[in-house]
Amino acid sequence: MNENRRRSVITVLLAVGGAVFGVAGVGHAYLREWKRALLWFFLALFGGAALVVSAAGDTVPSSVFDLPPTVIAGIFFILFISVVDAYLVSVRQTNASSSVSVPTDLKDGETPVAATDGEQAATVTCPHCGKETDPELDFCTWCTGRFAEAEEEPES
Repeated sequence: MNENRRRSVITVLLAVGGAVFGVAGVGHAYLREWKRALLWFFLALFGGAALVVSAAGDTVPSSVFDLPPTVIAGIFFILFISVVDAYLVSVRQTNASSSVSVPTDLKDGETPVAATDGEQAATVTCPHCGKETDPELDFCTWCTGRFAEAEEEPES
């Protein structure tokens, strides 16, 4: 199984594992989609609470088994859509990373070439793992590999 396929499978397994315990966003957290993970977590938390409150009325349910089936189905639906979204984000990241060419001609300690968009560098490719990362940092955000210090030009 190739690396990209394995990453998608792990994402789905973690998302389903989190959903089993009622925690949405675990697959997104694995993909380092922090804002999306928090969005799904709070959506499931507050959406589930809203469903329970609207169905309970004046009575407080003593257990999950006392909830109406429509409330349980609504919570499961939110968690299921979270898992599907984690899978789709994983596929999107896989497609984006497979279109990136990994430089093979870099020597040890050589700084990766920045991918330019006009005059501003958007990302650089890590020489260690081959993934795109922030050019303003001196390390890769994926594998934490350090980039070689750029040689400073003497001032004229």
